[in-house]
Amino acid sequence: MSQQATPYPAVSDTLRAELDRRRTSGQRFDLRAAVALVVPVCTRLVELHDAGTRLFVHPSSVRFGQGPPAPDPQLGAALPEHPADRACVAPEARRGQPGDARASVFSVGAILYEMITGASVGPGMRRPAELVPGLPQSVELVLGKALVGDPAHRPADLGALAQALHNLAPTASIPPPPADESHLDQDAGFEVDVSLSMLPPESVARGKVALGIYYGQTPVAAPAPTPAPAPEPTLGDSGIRTSTERLAQLKASLEADPRPRYIVIKDGMDHGPFTAVELLQQIAQSSFTGEMTLRDALSTEEQLLGAWEQFSPFVEQAGLRRKSQDEKRRPSTRSWAGPWC
Repeated sequence: MSQQATPYPAVSDTLRAELDRRRTSGQRFDLRAAVALVVPVCTRLVELHDAGTRLFVHPSSVRFGQGPPAPDPQLGAALPEHPADRACVAPEARRGQPGDARASVFSVGAILYEMITGASVGPGMRRPAELVPGLPQSVELVLGKALVGDPAHRPADLGALAQALHNLAPTASIPPPPADESHLDQDAGFEVDVSLSMLPPESVARGKVALGIYYGQTPVAAPAPTPAPAPEPTLGDSGIRTSTERLAQLKASLEADPRPRYIVIKDGMDHGPFTAVELLQQIAQSSFTGEMTLRDALSTEEQLLGAWEQFSPFVEQAGLRRKSQDEKRRPSTRSWAGPWC
């Protein structure tokens, strides 16, 4: 299978470049390797935020390859364009304001999720243990807290996160400075609400569809443990996977999360919240179209429905169906000249 060019070239010495290299060869980080990398990232972020630095944290902002991996404030100065990088930026920071420690907690969780699963955080994501069989439940417990979309219910203690991550594989990394891990459950007078996590509830994590939205392209099967065969072909690979198959798998992935989390703004009014099943039905019936605004109540992210990479294929499909139906209803303009012509 030939490697496809990406429109989002990565700086060669960043974690993004390493993730891209591994994805191309069908590899991923195992838990020990991932922990060894993200713990020092957390420790460095504590230092940066304590000094008053705000930044966008994502794989393209993390230096990789020479010494311990570390976030680079210069690389994290601007909101990234790469879709997989943007998925790692905390929802509140995607509005354009560099993030604080609370935003970095989300970013570290999203980076770890991508490292061990090969998939991105967002609508339709799966629980890590579905994508990586045998993964300890403790990994999902930590990620569930870090990936709370609403910052008002997300922990802000990066030191506590570093300690919790270190405890996932204690011999994989140098111990971080001691911190109270309980701060991942409650801090500053509030309790962390994991029901608002981007991870779907454990009770609905089912089925064998192992998908991730990557680069806004076709969902692909999660890579097997290193070393592994190359990933499953995508739409760009000689048409091996059809558009119908892609939509069916994407639909199954979205509908695996039954939480009513989607709100559509139509004619100035909020409609919903809808589950993914209900939203896709409304799109198919043309009740909601691409120029309407969709808000994800979990991530608090808001953009035009047609701009959401997870829903745009269904918006496009519904638009094509409407166009076809309109053409069938339109009276023929062909004039009848009679048999003598």
